[in-house]
Amino acid sequence: MGFLSALDKILGGYNGYASRLTGKKLEYSVVMCAGVAFLLFGYDQGVMSGIITEPYFIKTFPEFGDDPDINPKQAISSLCVAIYEIYVDKSRVNLQTKTTTQDTASYEYRELVAGRIVTGIGNGMNTSTIPVLQSEMAHKDRRGFLVLFEGALISGGIAISYLVNLGMWYMNKTDAEVPHASAQWRFPFGLQLAFAIVMLFGIAVLPESPRWLAKHHKDDESMHILCRLRDGNKEDTHVIQEYSEIKEVVYAQEAGGEFSFWQIFRNDENMTLWRTSVAFCSQMFQQIGGINLVTYYSTTLFLSIGLDETKARIVTAGNGVEYFLSAVAALWLIDKAGRVPLMMVGSCIMIMALVMLVGFQSTGRSDLAVGSAVMLFVYNTGFAIGWLGVTWLYPAEISTLRSRHAVNGLSSCSNWLFNYLIVQIAPICLDTIEWKTYIIFIATNTFFLPVLWLFFPETKGHSLEEMDKIFVMAHKQRRNPVFVEKEYTREFGKHAQGLGDHEKTQVAHIDRFDDLHGSSRDSESDKPKN
Repeated sequence: MGFLSALDKILGGYNGYASRLTGKKLEYSVVMCAGVAFLLFGYDQGVMSGIITEPYFIKTFPEFGDDPDINPKQAISSLCVAIYEIYVDKSRVNLQTKTTTQDTASYEYRELVAGRIVTGIGNGMNTSTIPVLQSEMAHKDRRGFLVLFEGALISGGIAISYLVNLGMWYMNKTDAEVPHASAQWRFPFGLQLAFAIVMLFGIAVLPESPRWLAKHHKDDESMHILCRLRDGNKEDTHVIQEYSEIKEVVYAQEAGGEFSFWQIFRNDENMTLWRTSVAFCSQMFQQIGGINLVTYYSTTLFLSIGLDETKARIVTAGNGVEYFLSAVAALWLIDKAGRVPLMMVGSCIMIMALVMLVGFQSTGRSDLAVGSAVMLFVYNTGFAIGWLGVTWLYPAEISTLRSRHAVNGLSSCSNWLFNYLIVQIAPICLDTIEWKTYIIFIATNTFFLPVLWLFFPETKGHSLEEMDKIFVMAHKQRRNPVFVEKEYTREFGKHAQGLGDHEKTQVAHIDRFDDLHGSSRDSESDKPKN
């Protein structure tokens, strides 16, 4: 009881402090706490690349290869969370149940595998819910930056894991019989506890999303949290307007009856099937672009291009740091360049790097190993800028309020399934067709470009409710939503010239109302065709 009382007192104190947070302070508190989960996710992904080559780890678990069961468990977890969020009244980010202690204390193969499986389930739960919470809490002008910050923390976690692995590599590396030598792999596992503890306290005190509260008819709470987020009160015009838009979408979507998981595959007036498809494909594309060939097998890759074991680990650590810095650079591009252009630019950089890598590797010359290593760095840069964080943001932005948890869970499921696919085929391809493996990923990244341009509407600068209305307009006009969004953005830009931020919001609200309720440009005679 003493411990529970102390914990309750601590959480009560944090709750008291957290309840006083408003505006940007509250937004940044949400992103920092949610970001820890993605830091943990990145660390967990990167830590295995070094551990599986550590001599003490191999000595303890000689039968351990690359655990094939982790990613399927993460995929199943994401899908289950998607269904759970629909049928059970719950939207708070799920606390990841980490079995870090079991991983760290393992002496048998089955203990370690059990721990890794539960770790995978926890990661799946986090990655399917956190982007939704963050997207619903953030202001539309900062949403891209804040959610992409979480994506950058994935690479930050990977960089930390690479540096920890490098440091532990030097620990008694010449003698596998020295006392406590197993700390070489136990410490990297155990370090994950620090991230989990921060999540434990942070998630417990943060408020729910006002959109989730409105969806569940907790209107007073929804308005209260919205006032805190926008640093205003119930009389502020911008708060009233945003709240009315949220409720308008809630009422419109409730008119369609009770929501079920299978409705995300229906091509209704909200174009839910289109939105589900692009959300699913965004996460699938992230994986089949080949990034986990580098993330999971970074040390192995650098060994394969001619570096010795120590140099391979040093370069791997440097690659992780460069990866993180590139992801940070993308934070200032996301709300300027947009989501879709950034993904296209990222793919172009990755294609260029892989073409050069194929050129270097096809010669079989060992003196070109440095050039190959540089191209792997460039490839990572392209991915960090265009794909690392954007695909965690885009599904939450593109989906409807009532389907957001289901669509985001399904898209996370696709991420883990195709992650698993790449991790399984990559070593086979490298062993059999060697450098020709990279040609596969040149082809996939080239395929992405026309698909992104034709089927992925831009979400930059639009509120989540605006995206709903753009898709309703596209369905009503029987047009491609990509072109409707472009036209909407151009027209809004013309109307908003010379106006202040508040006036722009009012103009946008009036225009959207007209578009949805029968303005003249929606008439059959004026309706453009694509």
